[in-house]
Amino acid sequence: GVRYQEVSLPQLKELKSRTITTRMPRAVQTKYKKAAKAISGELKAMVVKYRDLRHKLNQLKEDTGDLYDRRKSKVYQDLTKATSTVKKALARLTQISSEGMFKADVGSKVFRDNSTEKCLYFCSNFKLAESVVKKNSKIRREKVHAVLWAKEISFYQNGEIVAQVKEDDNMGVEGFDALYEDTGIYTKMASEEDEDTETESTWAMDISKKYVRENETLATAVCSDNYARGFNFQTFTKVIHLDRGAGFDSELLKQRTARAYRGGQAEQVEEIYIDATFAPDSETEGSVSDTARATRVDLKNALSLQR
Repeated sequence: GVRYQEVSLPQLKELKSRTITTRMPRAVQTKYKKAAKAISGELKAMVVKYRDLRHKLNQLKEDTGDLYDRRKSKVYQDLTKATSTVKKALARLTQISSEGMFKADVGSKVFRDNSTEKCLYFCSNFKLAESVVKKNSKIRREKVHAVLWAKEISFYQNGEIVAQVKEDDNMGVEGFDALYEDTGIYTKMASEEDEDTETESTWAMDISKKYVRENETLATAVCSDNYARGFNFQTFTKVIHLDRGAGFDSELLKQRTARAYRGGQAEQVEEIYIDATFAPDSETEGSVSDTARATRVDLKNALSLQR
């Protein structure tokens, strides 16, 4: 492990984790069940086909076939991506589980209950992201709240956009400063220190570093998974997963949390998973709900599909 004190960084505190489940509206349940049923046969077949190969993945050398990821030139580590049908279906299920914006109220309540902390959200649905940030911006109207998406960053106050930059604007942080630095959306954090990075800087990195990470006036940010790697947001202490990513990718979830839970973080970080279910609302410690733990299924094969 990293010895943070030897590099003049605070020792990371233990990561807290909890899961909040919320019942899907009936119309969303019906749509979700239909989409899930369409791939259930293929998932069962995949479990049978690959369950005995999970422990052999590191030894496989083949460069063709179902177990080979041609784009990355390596053997698959996440077998749920081994067929395009399953990959597309999982992405579709993620989108369906966020329809109706019912998760927005649950996500916004996390901020309402922790309004003195900076909250970092991740999701795959832009409408959900926009709904959450608008709700948050009406909880603390004096603060700024951001949506960080693939090709744009928008800042909200009291439900309205007060500043925005798009990739096509070809605007760096200096240009953004000229337009917005003196409008009240930015206050530099007194204790923030610059850090070295080997990642090539982009417009999104430059603007988010100053106006999201280092901004005392900003309270919440909702990000797409474009921001799950390469961005450092150690000033946030809550990481809220509004979904499990487009492909239910466990490694992606770790990367999301690692935006805040990383070297330079002095406070305790809590990750919160918000899962849509068919069961009544609940809350539990850890990354899996009590409802899921209580379900009588053969988890041995299911777990074999995880990284």
